[in-house]
Amino acid sequence: MTDPEKVILKLVSESDHRIPADQIYQHFRKRGCYRRRELRAAIRRLLDSGELGYSYELGQSFLERSFNRPIQVTPRITLAPPGRAVEADHAGVTVRLAPGAAFGYGQHPTTRMALTAIDQALDMQAASDANRQNRVLDLGTGSGVLVIAAVKLGISAGLGLDIDPCALAEAQKNVDLNGLAAQIQVKNVPLDAVPDQYALITANLRLPTLIEYRDAIIKGLLPAGLLIVSGIKSAEQTKLRDQYCQMEMKVLRHWNEKGWAALLMQKMSK
Repeated sequence: MTDPEKVILKLVSESDHRIPADQIYQHFRKRGCYRRRELRAAIRRLLDSGELGYSYELGQSFLERSFNRPIQVTPRITLAPPGRAVEADHAGVTVRLAPGAAFGYGQHPTTRMALTAIDQALDMQAASDANRQNRVLDLGTGSGVLVIAAVKLGISAGLGLDIDPCALAEAQKNVDLNGLAAQIQVKNVPLDAVPDQYALITANLRLPTLIEYRDAIIKGLLPAGLLIVSGIKSAEQTKLRDQYCQMEMKVLRHWNEKGWAALLMQKMSK
């Protein structure tokens, strides 16, 4: 990868907003780094290789990281479209995701941080031995990526909840695509109607929803169970911590990316 390709990819990857294509040229022209011809050729190579892709909204084009190819998002989790080959030396699990409109295809930082949290949570010695024999509950499952990843990493079974018919259909399609129909259910039922307790709960949801369902979420965790929350802004972490840590929870780890945050918490054993 040439230097212009590296700096363009770094700019797009680290930006906290989508970048219009013409701003790429403006950004580097102000710094006198590269000529427009060099940048245009570098962008074309990134598009051809699948590193970048165009998105369009209201007549404007944006350059974004492309997820229409295998992407290793954590040390043990790779996301890949159907039919795309993954490198033979890949160690870990591959989650296949069919293109769709539901949230959770890896483009957003909250999805990537939640996957990182799942990877690390299930790699923790204290958690892994217990959780691998238990179940995961994914609230607001979207594409189903989180519950699928958790089961592929060793959790025995999972339940994905969502109220959006589109998300439910796409999540079920992805569950089937990954051959996990016998282990993962996808449903539209209220959280307080779920009678079971889970070793792991994932919730990529906005702060008001996480606060509204706090008691039901904590009640749904087994003693010493793990909770992964994302979907909150970095500035909202303190409020979320205050709300949950006064109710039997402690924070184990946290992540921040592009103004978003994720936390790994554990229910204290009585």
